[in-house]
Amino acid sequence: MQADWWEDPVCWLCDYWLLLVAGLALVLGMWFSRAFWVPLVLGPEPTATPQPTATNIPPTVTAEPELGTGDVQVTLRWNSLNDLDLLVTDPDGRVIFYNKRRVPSGGSLDVDSNADCRDKVTRSPVENIFWPQGLAPRGNYRVEVLYFKHCAGAPLSETFTVSRLVDGKRTEASGVITENIQKTVFDFRR
Repeated sequence: MQADWWEDPVCWLCDYWLLLVAGLALVLGMWFSRAFWVPLVLGPEPTATPQPTATNIPPTVTAEPELGTGDVQVTLRWNSLNDLDLLVTDPDGRVIFYNKRRVPSGGSLDVDSNADCRDKVTRSPVENIFWPQGLAPRGNYRVEVLYFKHCAGAPLSETFTVSRLVDGKRTEASGVITENIQKTVFDFRR
């Protein structure tokens, strides 16, 4: 009686080894090319739409807000999502900034953009501190810029412009600042 193929596996492997290698090559080829053919068979996977979070809020495109003005007005502008802060020290030594928006001498911060990379986020931010007409005290003032926080997608160093309007006379200065640096831009006397 002749032995069946399953009774003598060595001969079966010897006779059909070429088919086994071809089958293995086919399976491996399909595995390594799955990125190409699986989407054709199953269709593309749906992609999730990213939802805004505290770290990826899209910047708004808005017109510059109305800025307060008067005897003294200091305005900071830059062109990124970073959070820069404007600080002005009045003749009494009191500092107006994002955490202390008004001082007894009458000065106030009325516009604060890109606060902590979450509030009023824009690619054309502005900050403004002013004393209304007839309220700015006489004496020495100091204007400083603080690179408060680097925001995602923004440059590590920031170019800025500060303009000051004192009793109708405008002066402007530009500079570059990096994160966690506070830089004096103007010292002036009114």
